[in-house]
Amino acid sequence: MKHYYFTSSLATYAGNKDGYVEADFDPLTYDIDPNKTVDYGEGKRQAEQVLFTQAPFQVVS
Repeated sequence: MKHYYFTSSLATYAGNKDGYVEADFDPLTYDIDPNKTVDYGEGKRQAEQVLFTQAPFQVVS
């Protein structure tokens, strides 16, 4: 596999703020709470966290 594309969405960013930037969410410091209800946005956050911290390949955003 040369490339794996995982697209994010605004659902990654919690809240109702306009003008989100990539720095508003840091997957390297995000803690996954196994007891938290996983809606679409939380699932995207958790997936990004796992890819950035555990993937055996380079991950960029």
